[in-house]
Parts: sequence; structure tokens; C-alpha cells
Amino acid sequence: MQHYEGAAFGDLNAGLDGLEIRFKDSNDATRMIEELRETHEERHDIYDELVDTQQDEDEKLDLWEDADERRDEYDALLDEAKKLRSDLIAVLENSILGA
Repeated sequence: MQHYEGAAFGDLNAGLDGLEIRFKDSNDATRMIEELRETHEERHDIYDELVDTQQDEDEKLDLWEDADERRDEYDALLDEAKKLRSDLIAVLENSILGA
């Protein structure tokens, strides 16, 4: 949890920032990068809400039960992110190769 909160999520956003700068002239790439960023932020919000609720409550909640209730939503966003990533790579490859 700490690695994700402290490093991984920020590193992901920094990577997306770099791609936006590199491919700023490709409307398809910038649109897809933004979609991917939004999808990751939605996933992060689910994760963050569960962790914050757990930390803010005086009485500790069953975090696993809460996580299970949001699992389908989280998994759908993960599947969407994987597809966006795959599609984005194809667009970036085409941009680099001039296809």
C-alpha cells in the first residue's frame, strides 16, 4: 500500500506526462493518454477511499468486505486500463514508425 501511495501512482502519472509531451502533436495519442489517466485516477479513488475510511474510523471496519463490494467496479476499470494501454502502445508505435 505504501509503495503504491508513495511512489507507484506518482511514477505512473509522471510517465503519462512524459508521453503527453513527446506525442503532443498526435491527437489520438493525447486523447488516449488522458483516457488512461482518468481510468487510473478512478481506480486510485476506489483504493484511496477504502484506505482512508479504514484509517479515519475509530472502530476498524472489515476492509476485505468493503473491498469485495467494490471489486467488480475496480476490476472493470483495470480491464479498461489494460485495453487503453494496449491501444495506446499501437498508436505510439505507428506515430514513431510514421505509419
